[in-house]
Amino acid sequence: MVDFDRLPERADWWAVDAVVCTLGTTLRTAGSREAFAAVDRDLPLRIARLARAAGATRFGLNSSLGADPRSGNFYLRTKGEAEEAIGQLGYPGYVILRPSLIDADRAESRPGERLGLVFARRTAPLIPPPLAA
Repeated sequence: MVDFDRLPERADWWAVDAVVCTLGTTLRTAGSREAFAAVDRDLPLRIARLARAAGATRFGLNSSLGADPRSGNFYLRTKGEAEEAIGQLGYPGYVILRPSLIDADRAESRPGERLGLVFARRTAPLIPPPLAA
């Protein structure tokens, strides 16, 4: 267990080869734009900095489809700012995952996401499968 508000700068567990960051929230859950940005931009960046300083060479970030630091949409701009800032830390390997809708059971109600998932599930057969590597 870790208190994300008080991340230690020096801890044995920062000495890793790779980090996969899947932190995220919603504006509604966060309660404000500032609180949302703290979770979706500032915290992943802090984790990336601390792990990189301890020698991590790989970082994976779960972001969002459409993330762009110049977006007019606050959510997508915040995600894009996180991607860009982490990308400037000098990781030899940096992977950004940009899922569209995450199809998962959720405790909170997300009517827009549910509607999007209904559409996505019905149109999925029209999308070609990925090519084998």
